[in-house]
Amino acid sequence: RPNEALGPERLTGGDVGVLMTRGRVSARITSFWNILDEAITAITLSSTPQLFIRQRANAHTGHASGLEVEASMRFSAAMSVTFASAFVSSTFQGDTSLHGKRVPQVPEYNVALGVRYAPRAWTASAQLRITGPQFEDDQNVYTLRRATVLDVFGGRTLARGITAFVAVENLFDATYDVGRTPVLTTGLPRVGRIGVLIALP
Repeated sequence: RPNEALGPERLTGGDVGVLMTRGRVSARITSFWNILDEAITAITLSSTPQLFIRQRANAHTGHASGLEVEASMRFSAAMSVTFASAFVSSTFQGDTSLHGKRVPQVPEYNVALGVRYAPRAWTASAQLRITGPQFEDDQNVYTLRRATVLDVFGGRTLARGITAFVAVENLFDATYDVGRTPVLTTGLPRVGRIGVLIALP
C-alpha cells in the first residue's frame, strides 16, 4: 500500500524468561513473540542493477518471535567468560505483496562470545561476534552474508581513573556485508586504536 498515508504502528506481544544462578555460573533464557500492526518499512517500487526506488509505507503487520540466551561464568576474581545469542524469525504478514517475506536487515541469529582477564592493574579482553545472514531489501532478493568479527582490547591503569589502552577491531581483517542498494558495501577493515581513558568523578 505505498500510496496510502502512513498509519501509527501498534505493538502487541509478550515474553517469558528463566534466570538460573549457581555459584559462579549464571544463565538467562527468554522467549518472545511480537506483532507490529501497520509496520512501516521501505517498500521497493522498482529496481534495476544500478538503482532502487523505494518509498516508506505501511506493510500491514510484522510478526517476530525468537529466543535469547545469555550466560556468564567467572573462573576466578580476574577471569570471566560471557556468552549471548539470539535466534529470530521476523516476517511480514497480512494482505500485501510482502506476505511471508522476511523483514529486511534482521539477521536470523546473533552470537557473541567474550573473555575478560583483569589481574590487578591490567585488563585484557576479546569478543567474537557472529551475525547470521539477512536480507537487505523487502523483496528478499539481496542477501547480506554471515559476518564473523573478532575485537580485542588491552589496557593498564596508570593512576586512579586513568587507563592507557590499545584496541583492535576486526582483528583478522574479515570482509563482511553491511549494505546492498544494490551496490555491495562492506564493513570496516582492521582498525587499531591507542589512547587514554579518563574516568571523571
